[in-house]
Amino acid sequence: EFLHQHYRGRSRPVRDYLFGYFATTARVLAIVAPIATTFQKVDWLWRFVCRLLRLTPARPLPKFRRSSTDWETPQARPSVLVMLDPYTHHVDTQVEEAALALLRATGHTPQALRRPRSVAALISRGFVEAARDEGLAILGEIKRLDPAGSLPVVVLEPSELEAIRHDEPVSEMD
Repeated sequence: EFLHQHYRGRSRPVRDYLFGYFATTARVLAIVAPIATTFQKVDWLWRFVCRLLRLTPARPLPKFRRSSTDWETPQARPSVLVMLDPYTHHVDTQVEEAALALLRATGHTPQALRRPRSVAALISRGFVEAARDEGLAILGEIKRLDPAGSLPVVVLEPSELEAIRHDEPVSEMD
C-alpha cells in the first residue's frame, strides 16, 4: 500500500515493472534465456544492465526456461484445476512437472488455468489495481471452468494463494 500511494502520479523505476509484472518478465526471459545467460557471463555487460535496471550484479538472475509440462486440455471433465505461477512455470519447472505427474498418478484429470499469473509480485511492488485485476481474472477463469464451484484448485506457489485469499478484496470477488 505504501508503494501504491508513494508512486501515485510519479514515475516508477524500471525494476518495479520487471519484478511486479514477473509473469510477463518470466515469459519473455524464458523465450530469450540464452541471451539473458550470455549477458550475465560478460562481466562489463552484466554490470551495465544491472546499473541500467538498478539491480545488484552480485545476485544473478534465475535460469529461465520454457516449460515442457504438457498441460493439454483434458478430453474428460477435469477433476482438479491447477493455478500456474510464473516461477514454477519458467524457472523451477521440475516442480510443475512433478505436480502434473502426481495428479495424474493419483487418478486425477488436471486442467491448468490458461496462463501463469502472479498476484503476489504485483502486490509486493505496489501495483494494487493490477493485482486486483489479476485476482479477479483468476477467479473469473475458475468460475468459467467450474461454474458449480465443485472442483478443487491446486496452487503450486503458496504466496499466490495467500495473495488472493488475504490481500485481495475478497468480498468484491465473490
